[in-house]
Amino acid sequence: MTKAYDSMMVRLERVYARQGHAPVPADEQELRKINLLAPRHLGRLNGLAHTLRKWWNAAKHERDQWAHPPSDKEVQRLVRDVIAELDELGW
Repeated sequence: MTKAYDSMMVRLERVYARQGHAPVPADEQELRKINLLAPRHLGRLNGLAHTLRKWWNAAKHERDQWAHPPSDKEVQRLVRDVIAELDELGW
């Protein structure tokens, strides 16, 4: 999950920079980063990115407390959906 999240963030940050924005500060909260890099007006991408962020965060910080983690199949589907959405946007 970490690899998928990191890959998505790198891709979003590249597009953000190409659009002429200043780099997002490294210490910025992940939630805010998603809203900057995949704004809410992008709808589906914003929602997918936030879902991946939540899963990544839970896997990283709450693994022992996570009652129903997503299956490998669900993670793979989400990653495919994120990639498809980025490709559709030309990102």
